[in-house]
Amino acid sequence: MKRIVPLILLPFLLIGCINNQHKNVEEYKIELAIEELKERYGKTENPRVEIISNIEELKKTKKAIYNDANNGMLQLTWPDLLIIYDIDNNKIIKELPISNLKID
Repeated sequence: MKRIVPLILLPFLLIGCINNQHKNVEEYKIELAIEELKERYGKTENPRVEIISNIEELKKTKKAIYNDANNGMLQLTWPDLLIIYDIDNNKIIKELPISNLKID
């Protein structure tokens, strides 16, 4: 038996699809940025990725690292490297080798 969606429900289904697609676009942008940075730095493993959301607190405790960062930027961490990346402007904000740097 075929199911037919009443036309009155069609706009709600389309809005749901568009919202879901937007989420996928953001995820795709992040994945693309990660792949580009992996290639640029010769990394084969995936970094730990965090979206910066508490920049004022981070600037209070680690101003040298987060001084030029803003909420919404990505922090990518490999065992030997930390990158702060502005995904909206496709720009590396900070690049720090990790030796004894505690980032947690």
